[in-house]
Amino acid sequence: MSTTQAIQTQLTDDDVQSVSRLKTDYQSLKTELAKVIVGQDHVVEQLAICLFAKGHALLTGVPGLAKTLLIRCLSETLSLDFRGPDADGYHRY
Repeated sequence: MSTTQAIQTQLTDDDVQSVSRLKTDYQSLKTELAKVIVGQDHVVEQLAICLFAKGHALLTGVPGLAKTLLIRCLSETLSLDFRGPDADGYHRY
Protein backbone atom coordinates (compact mmCIF):
# COMPACT_ATOMS: atom_id res chain seq x y z
CA MET A 1 0.00 0.00 0.00
CA SER A 2 1.43 3.36 -1.00
CA THR A 3 1.62 6.32 1.36
CA THR A 4 -1.08 8.12 -0.63
CA GLN A 5 -3.43 5.15 -0.31
CA ALA A 6 -2.73 4.88 3.43
CA ILE A 7 -3.56 8.55 3.93
CA GLN A 8 -6.69 8.32 1.82
CA THR A 9 -8.02 5.39 3.83
CA GLN A 10 -7.58 7.39 7.05
CA LEU A 11 -9.72 10.32 5.86
CA THR A 12 -13.30 10.42 7.03
CA ASP A 13 -16.17 11.94 5.08
CA ASP A 14 -15.99 14.95 7.41
CA ASP A 15 -12.30 15.38 6.55
CA VAL A 16 -13.03 15.32 2.84
CA GLN A 17 -15.88 17.82 3.26
CA SER A 18 -13.64 20.11 5.34
CA VAL A 19 -10.90 20.07 2.70
CA SER A 20 -13.46 20.73 -0.02
CA ARG A 21 -14.91 23.65 1.93
CA LEU A 22 -11.43 25.06 2.57
CA LYS A 23 -10.69 24.93 -1.16
CA THR A 24 -13.97 26.67 -1.98
CA ASP A 25 -13.44 29.31 0.71
CA TYR A 26 -9.89 29.98 -0.47
CA GLN A 27 -11.01 30.36 -4.09
CA SER A 28 -13.78 32.77 -3.02
CA LEU A 29 -11.37 34.81 -0.91
CA LYS A 30 -8.80 34.92 -3.70
CA THR A 31 -11.43 35.95 -6.26
CA GLU A 32 -12.75 38.78 -4.07
CA LEU A 33 -9.29 40.13 -3.26
CA ALA A 34 -8.19 39.90 -6.92
CA LYS A 35 -10.88 42.42 -7.80
CA VAL A 36 -8.81 45.06 -6.01
CA ILE A 37 -5.34 43.62 -5.32
CA VAL A 38 -3.34 43.01 -8.50
CA GLY A 39 0.01 41.24 -8.77
CA GLN A 40 0.17 40.10 -5.15
CA ASP A 41 -1.00 36.50 -5.57
CA HIS A 42 1.81 35.06 -3.44
CA VAL A 43 1.09 37.51 -0.60
CA VAL A 44 -2.63 36.71 -0.75
CA GLU A 45 -1.86 32.98 -0.65
CA GLN A 46 0.48 33.33 2.32
CA LEU A 47 -2.02 35.53 4.16
CA ALA A 48 -4.79 32.97 3.55
CA ILE A 49 -2.57 30.21 4.94
CA CYS A 50 -2.05 32.26 8.10
CA LEU A 51 -5.77 32.88 8.48
CA PHE A 52 -6.86 29.30 7.83
CA ALA A 53 -4.21 28.06 10.27
CA LYS A 54 -5.44 30.60 12.87
CA GLY A 55 -2.00 32.17 12.88
CA HIS A 56 -0.58 35.65 12.59
CA ALA A 57 0.93 37.58 9.70
CA LEU A 58 3.27 40.53 9.58
CA LEU A 59 3.19 42.36 6.26
CA THR A 60 6.31 44.37 5.58
CA GLY A 61 7.53 46.23 2.55
CA VAL A 62 8.21 49.58 1.04
CA PRO A 63 5.39 52.12 0.78
CA GLY A 64 3.06 51.63 -2.15
CA LEU A 65 2.71 47.84 -2.13
CA ALA A 66 -0.97 48.00 -1.09
CA LYS A 67 -0.47 46.42 2.32
CA THR A 68 -3.14 48.56 3.97
CA LEU A 69 -5.47 48.12 1.00
CA LEU A 70 -5.02 44.34 1.18
CA ILE A 71 -5.93 44.25 4.87
CA ARG A 72 -8.86 46.62 4.35
CA CYS A 73 -10.22 44.44 1.50
CA LEU A 74 -9.62 41.27 3.51
CA SER A 75 -11.51 42.77 6.45
CA GLU A 76 -14.45 43.72 4.23
CA THR A 77 -14.49 40.30 2.55
CA LEU A 78 -14.57 38.54 5.93
CA SER A 79 -17.00 41.07 7.48
CA LEU A 80 -14.43 42.22 10.04
CA ASP A 81 -13.86 45.69 11.45
CA PHE A 82 -10.95 47.64 10.02
CA ARG A 83 -9.52 50.53 12.01
CA GLY A 84 -6.36 51.22 10.06
CA PRO A 85 -2.85 51.12 11.44
CA ASP A 86 -2.16 51.99 15.06
CA ALA A 87 0.52 54.48 15.99
CA ASP A 88 3.07 51.66 15.88
CA GLY A 89 2.12 50.86 12.27
CA TYR A 90 0.45 47.52 13.05
CA HIS A 91 -3.06 46.69 11.90
CA ARG A 92 -5.32 45.01 14.40
CA TYR A 93 -8.68 43.57 13.44
